[in-house]
Amino acid sequence: MALIAAGTRTQIASLDEQSTTARTCKLYYENTRDELLAEAQWPFANKFVTAALVSSLPGAPGNNDISGSQVWIPEYPAPGWLYQYAFPEDCIAIRWVVPQGQWGYWLAQAQTDGPWNGLQKIAVPFFISNSGGVPVVNTNAQQAIFAYTVRVTNPAVYPQNFSQALAGRLAARLVIPLSGDKTLAQGAFAIADDIVARVRAQNANESMDVIDNIPDWQKARDWPDWYGGPPGWWLQGSSS
Repeated sequence: MALIAAGTRTQIASLDEQSTTARTCKLYYENTRDELLAEAQWPFANKFVTAALVSSLPGAPGNNDISGSQVWIPEYPAPGWLYQYAFPEDCIAIRWVVPQGQWGYWLAQAQTDGPWNGLQKIAVPFFISNSGGVPVVNTNAQQAIFAYTVRVTNPAVYPQNFSQALAGRLAARLVIPLSGDKTLAQGAFAIADDIVARVRAQNANESMDVIDNIPDWQKARDWPDWYGGPPGWWLQGSSS
């Protein structure tokens, strides 16, 4: 589909064919696919996992060992955060970090606001950094849960709209190396962007996402606080 949209006269049956066309397609395919997955929260690529703890700040809830360094060292979470978790290997983009022990509140919110809005209301801030050459996720949520877009490599599970968007975006990348036609390349990019925009709108309409900004005065007086639970719940290690 991408080759046809790119205006080429050749087609391939496999990315592993020994031809210039196949090698060019293979060169761009994975990066283009992953880039497209990151651009929107595709329902077929949503995944939830219990995060794997890498380190926690001495004295943080769950870590009673206070014998460590009194100054920050690289083995600790990034400055300003209590916990550091491993970045999932199959993760394209982390959407939310959700603390454990909030499911009763989430279910109550989901009944009135929809499941995604319920998750957004209990989601907590996070910060992605590099530790020892690998990405990690810093947050103040104890026993965190990651909601993220997973790298889906099996094209058999792609919905039609994603396949069309991927073909359009890949076509835009293939025009110059395969045909050198700059005008056709500009047209292919415009078509691909239009497909992605329409797909993102369609996916948004299939959920009940509501992006609310809770003001600081409300966070200080009522549920939820900055960490996604009743004020001070994270200091006790559980919700109240």
